[in-house]
Amino acid sequence: MPDVRDPAGGRAHRSTERWLIPYYFQRKHADRARASRAKSVQRSLPAGIATAPRKGDTLPLDVAARLHNLPGPLLRDLPPARPDTARLVVGADVILLRRSSGEVLDVMAGVIN
Repeated sequence: MPDVRDPAGGRAHRSTERWLIPYYFQRKHADRARASRAKSVQRSLPAGIATAPRKGDTLPLDVAARLHNLPGPLLRDLPPARPDTARLVVGADVILLRRSSGEVLDVMAGVIN
């Protein structure tokens, strides 16, 4: 059952996620920049994905299984994920994925520095 406070019916990131996820990665980027030996990290797409996924695309389930979850400290601050969904990192983007079908429900582009 979708969250009653979620007007998109579970098909998009919640407003809390929309500000907390970028804030977390901006703070991490600032911490790395203050480090004495900070290096720029090039974010590339994982094998099996030619272009950044867009909302409505379907990822092959074997590719989706190899994607990384959000970092643990961030997951602890976020509300629990809805059933059958996962928040995953793809290059510099964070996607909301339906686990059963591989459908990309929402994309937060360029969030990870």
